[in-house]
Amino acid sequence: MHPILLDYRLPASFFKIWGPDKWMAQKLSLWIVGLVVSGIVAWWGLAPEAKGGRRALGWMGTVAALVFAAILGGIGTGRLNFIKLHTYGVLVAIGFLLGIILAVREARRVGEDPERILDLAFWLLLAAMIGARLFFVAIHWPEFASDFRTQTVWYQWKIFRLWEGGLLFYGGLLAALLVSLAFAKLSKVDFWKMADIIIPSVALGQFFGLLGSFAAGFGFGKVTNAAWKVSFPGHPLLPAELPAGVGLHPTQLYESLAVLALFFVLLWVRSAKRYHGQVFVWYLLIYPVVSFFLDMFRGDERRGLIASFQRDITPLAQGADLLSWSQLAAAVFFVLALAVFVTRQNQEGAK
Repeated sequence: MHPILLDYRLPASFFKIWGPDKWMAQKLSLWIVGLVVSGIVAWWGLAPEAKGGRRALGWMGTVAALVFAAILGGIGTGRLNFIKLHTYGVLVAIGFLLGIILAVREARRVGEDPERILDLAFWLLLAAMIGARLFFVAIHWPEFASDFRTQTVWYQWKIFRLWEGGLLFYGGLLAALLVSLAFAKLSKVDFWKMADIIIPSVALGQFFGLLGSFAAGFGFGKVTNAAWKVSFPGHPLLPAELPAGVGLHPTQLYESLAVLALFFVLLWVRSAKRYHGQVFVWYLLIYPVVSFFLDMFRGDERRGLIASFQRDITPLAQGADLLSWSQLAAAVFFVLALAVFVTRQNQEGAK
């Protein structure tokens, strides 16, 4: 369990260009405007309907956006005085990249435009991160509202400290679904076909993300004496509420293995599906059940417990097993998926 992969202090020579008092840093507003403008050009030029010169401008905007992002990254690094790679972030990035590769390969196989998948992938990542964070913020609103009032420097608000945890998956899933529906309508593509292409990649990305959570101590389990218990050493970068040196259920590993198995199940369903949307619906039928059950073994109360519904229903997990906001969201998604499943099955049977 290593929350940090790399912690490197910058040499003095670095600050000759990127130091806080150098020209690069003094033109911060210029680089931000450049990033925003080039990002808009990239979005406009790489739209699904774009062709010819418009598409060339889109790629130029993409390159410019990367350059401006690198400049801003250098300025930010210079101000921090170090380069630090969090294990959680690295594993999430690996999962995202592998998921994109898998989705693009599947898009080519079924005759869908891979570039549309690439376009959607960016918006899905952005939507999922924002949605997952906003779900957590909504549950802990008093804490964040107080921080907004007391902290006047906006980029130091707790809401931006993703490396400290505070992402709830179902918020991200809901946001990603809404973005996918909007993208499918604007691009005039079959939402269900697109969902079947992407959803195995989601499960694969979850697998790596959960391994990252384990390394960072997020989503830790309840106290246990089981032979497979794990304990976390005391570390300033681990969550403050994580019990150090105490045997805990490795809930992150439970769920990572479960979603890895789900990933292979989805590949099998996809190989034998009878209609578009079948793979996606099976994901929404299986994963909520898995996450609802495993949530009983989680010990991090910051995930959001609904106080009026607390119940202790199994001796295998000490303390209250029901009900968290994630469990409630899982139940809602399962019911909706079941309704869609029955509808799609009836439609298929009527053909």
